[in-house]
Formats: sequence, structure tokens, C-alpha cells
Amino acid sequence: MNDRRFFLTDAFLGRELRRDRPFVAEVVRHGAADLLELEPGRIDVLGLDYYAHNQWHWTAPARGTTVPPEPPAFADLIEEYWERYRLPMIIERQTCAAARRTV
Repeated sequence: MNDRRFFLTDAFLGRELRRDRPFVAEVVRHGAADLLELEPGRIDVLGLDYYAHNQWHWTAPARGTTVPPEPPAFADLIEEYWERYRLPMIIERQTCAAARRTV
């Protein structure tokens, strides 16, 4: 799981942000623990953007690139968001490369 992908939405929705999650631990370590105490909000429709070049590929802690060898298919990411949040979604924008890799 790309822990960074879900951090802000989890925080906004008031989901539990366990400090043993990799990115949560980094946020706390860098002095932003107050983000774990946000007043919960509500999302009516979750908007998704997709740019294959923004799908980080981590090779080691703090070592990543924006050019993964195999970017995830957009359909797989939509399914990840659905399984996690069960919210109505709208696809706001995507790149041409994403259109070729939707399934």
C-alpha cells in the first residue's frame, strides 16, 4: 500500500492514523503530529486525478522516483479508493498514458 496516497484523506475523514504506519511515523518525526488531530470532515464525492508519472516507486526508505517501472492501472487505483472509502467518485482528469492502462 502507498501509505502517502491515503494519509490526508484518512486524516480529513477522522480515520485512525496509527503511528506505526510508515508515512504517519514520518509526519510525526518531522513535527507535524497536530495533523493527526484534525477535526473530522465529510466528503460527498471523492475526486480522483491520475498521472502515471506521479505514481511514486520506492526503492528504499526515502529513495524513490516518479517513474515506476510499471505504473499501476487507473482501474486498480479506483478500486483501491473504493475499497477503502466506499464513497461516490468522480474522475476529474487523467493523462493519455492512463487511458491506455485503465484495465
